[in-house]
Amino acid sequence: MTTATIPTMPPSVADILRQVCRSSAISIEELVGPQRLKAFARARFEAVYRIRNEIKIAGCEPSLPQIGRWLNRDHTSVLNALRRYEELGARPASRPARILIDPAPHRHQMMQDLAEASA
Repeated sequence: MTTATIPTMPPSVADILRQVCRSSAISIEELVGPQRLKAFARARFEAVYRIRNEIKIAGCEPSLPQIGRWLNRDHTSVLNALRRYEELGARPASRPARILIDPAPHRHQMMQDLAEASA
């Protein structure tokens, strides 16, 4: 496994990366590294989105190539991350758990009610 080089970046960008890493339970090296595990990719999506929307350098958003340099990616990967995060963000953050109801108890009760009614 190759180790990722952590590029030099403004303190505010480093803060966002640390926050994303903390919330995703991954390291900075994993975030900027070459691995494409789902957990790492989703954390990168969030990091790219937050950098693009929260950081202003000289009153402007950082460019896609600049964000890519901070995360060891090219600008097309950054663009894809923005799109993917927005797709994922459009979904509810936590879907309600599905409650599975066993229909057998209901059928059993219904059969008893029918038996009592016909008796």
